[in-house]
Amino acid sequence: MTSSFIILTHVTTASINQGFLPEIIKQGYPVTLLTDHPEDHQQSASLAPLLNHITIHACDVFNPIEVLTTLEKEHISPIAIFSNSDHLQSSCAIVADFYNLPGKSWPSCHITKHKAKTREQLTELGLETLWYYQVSNQTQLKKIINQITYPCIIKPNLGVASINVKKIHSITELTDYCQTLWQQSPNNSLLIEEFIEGQVCSIETLGNGKKLQVLGGFRTELASPPHFIEQGARWVNQFDQETTSALLQMINQLGVNFGACHTEFIETPTGPKIIEINYRSVGDYKDFLLDDLFNNQYFKTIINYLLNNPYRKLTKSNQSAHIHYFTHQQTGIIQTAPAPAHIQDNQIKIDLNHFKQEKEFVKQTHSNKDYLAALRLISPNQEILTQSLAEQKNRLQWEIQ
Repeated sequence: MTSSFIILTHVTTASINQGFLPEIIKQGYPVTLLTDHPEDHQQSASLAPLLNHITIHACDVFNPIEVLTTLEKEHISPIAIFSNSDHLQSSCAIVADFYNLPGKSWPSCHITKHKAKTREQLTELGLETLWYYQVSNQTQLKKIINQITYPCIIKPNLGVASINVKKIHSITELTDYCQTLWQQSPNNSLLIEEFIEGQVCSIETLGNGKKLQVLGGFRTELASPPHFIEQGARWVNQFDQETTSALLQMINQLGVNFGACHTEFIETPTGPKIIEINYRSVGDYKDFLLDDLFNNQYFKTIINYLLNNPYRKLTKSNQSAHIHYFTHQQTGIIQTAPAPAHIQDNQIKIDLNHFKQEKEFVKQTHSNKDYLAALRLISPNQEILTQSLAEQKNRLQWEIQ
């Protein structure tokens, strides 16, 4: 049997290729990557420098039995098992449990991934007051259509990246939009829920299964409704104690205590209202912002917990930080784009990382999939950061035709 650090992955991501994998390799562990898209990973430019250090196997990673079968067939003995995919947390947790390795509770993974189940659990625990309905077809919709108040929010129960999330203002608009989504994906489970006014935020936590650290969070800038595209976020070193305590009570009751978790919520006069719980590390380059803020210990600590190393509280740098996303407003081909950038002096650190490349075809989706690039800024001086952000936003331009 060959010992190996196992990663389950679906699509290629910077988080895995540039964050977690280099850290695992640096620690000297052999890595096996199981994926349902092996060719995409083998051809990934960001993964190319690491291919000599990893082994890639095709596998239906959504099915934990297939993962177990593949590991047995390839004579692999897992050192640790990890995934940062929204879709694969339950599968990963089941496999980790089979091998008696550190990991998450698979029921907690399943509940937090399924937005209606999250609402249901919080309501049963007396921690949720929002109304919501779950529908998968027109018959179910007709039964509850007259009980809905407007505006409301509709989203796929298992959705990611704000895809198909929309603010709805009338019964006609709701009926039409549900029909559109079901034409695209028959019997797709949809969540219809109360619309709440307020600032959208997130709280970032990290734990080893016994102790949980609140790292801080983000205050999010959203595009104008009806769609909810994140345009940027400002780092918050610490929310007020009342907000933090309320959020910790909710995620603790749902069994969220191992590894990283990115919990989105709305600040309201009556306390925080959870939007969704992403039981994984935050992505879209916010994780790299966290790694910078926590002295390059963020990815390393997550890996160490998977290896059953002792709990170690991270020390933050208490700097100001911001991330801005450049999005495309049309479908077409990227004709010109600014080059990736890394600028650093004693006043500020700036990084520009691309999601899309020159000559790549892009289709507008009204979601976070419309990102062209992420601009990250960290500085001990908020005034310098604000000025630099404005300058970079004016300077960086894309041409799409």
